[in-house]
Amino acid sequence: MAGRDVIDRYHRAIAIGDYEVVTALHAPEVVVWMSGRSIVSGRFQGRERLFAHMTHHVLGPLDVEAEEYVKGVRILVDDGDYVAVIFHGGLPNRTGGRYDQYYLQIFRLGDGLIQEIVELFDTAMYEEAVAGHRLEQPRERPASPFIIAAPLPGAADRETVLALAEAFAAAARRADWHAIGGLLAADCTLEVAGTTPYSGVGRFDPDRLRDCLEGGIGWSHIACADRKGAVLLMTGADPAYPQNFGIVIEANGNVIARISLFWDTAAAEMHLFGNRFCPDETRSIMPPFDPRLAFRG
Repeated sequence: MAGRDVIDRYHRAIAIGDYEVVTALHAPEVVVWMSGRSIVSGRFQGRERLFAHMTHHVLGPLDVEAEEYVKGVRILVDDGDYVAVIFHGGLPNRTGGRYDQYYLQIFRLGDGLIQEIVELFDTAMYEEAVAGHRLEQPRERPASPFIIAAPLPGAADRETVLALAEAFAAAARRADWHAIGGLLAADCTLEVAGTTPYSGVGRFDPDRLRDCLEGGIGWSHIACADRKGAVLLMTGADPAYPQNFGIVIEANGNVIARISLFWDTAAAEMHLFGNRFCPDETRSIMPPFDPRLAFRG
């Protein structure tokens, strides 16, 4: 079964709540990297341990009978053994409120099974909607919130997208916003996950990208690419601000026409805006999320 077919089946099974199939599509010793520092963050190994933990800490507080969890999925990149998607899931909390989450998922497949996943998500949303913690300064949804946007036409070939991704990553590491601007379509959009003051969808603004990447980029890697787009993993350069990014670039011809940015929103609230959780955010009991160690299998 092709990688894309496995991932399509994975999301269909989640949609109907068939977690036996979901579990069976993972290799027994699957490795899953979940962004942030929360109780659902870190490096997980082994499908049984992973699903026991996530069922308790994510699905446990949610009303799984109220509606289907899957609201939308779009495959971003289909790159052989690597498939990247944006996944929108949501359910009401049993005690009130709603968990409405967008995930960037990057899958590595082998032998017809999911061998490894890197997943970035709105960590502040988890703390508020599932763990029941509150930001000192509450946030409202952006006027133009993050959504699963329609696919773009793409480039002529994968090599064009790889060249754009390499140039974007190099310019980001140098904090060369002018060089990034030279890679973009005139109507390029910047789409930032979460509800931070920098979140939402709008025309590309170099100042907003610079603000999101405050502290600089210390490491970057192109996780996967096809002629439509590429997914870059990045880590922040400032040790006082532990931040990780998943950045999706999508092409239209020989330029970038959309940039989507996923990040640790709980860390951004704390370090960029001094906005703490009450009580303090949950803490991971697993080895830390570190995208630099992913996809080495």
